[in-house]
Amino acid sequence: MKKLLLLAAVSATLLSGTAFGQAGPQADFKKLDLNGDGNLSINEAQTAVPELTLKMYISADGNNDGRLDPDEFVFAQRAYEQAKAEGRIK
Repeated sequence: MKKLLLLAAVSATLLSGTAFGQAGPQADFKKLDLNGDGNLSINEAQTAVPELTLKMYISADGNNDGRLDPDEFVFAQRAYEQAKAEGRIK
C-alpha cells in the first residue's frame, strides 16, 4: 500500500503543473522521453519535474533496472488516478 501511494506521488509530481496528463499515459511518456530510447532516466524525469527525488524515482522503477519503462510509467499514472478518485490524494 505504501509503495502504491509513493507511485501515485511520483505520477502526481510528473504530471502536476505541466502540460502532461491530457493526451494519455503513452503520449505523456513520449514527451518526457527526451532521447527517444523508450525509457525515462532520472535526468529526463527531473527535466520535467525538478523536485522529483531519487527515492520517488526508484520506487516507480518496478524492475529495478535504473530507468522507467512505459509500463512502469503507466502503472504510476494509473495508481495516481485511482488514489485521487478514492480521495487518498488531492
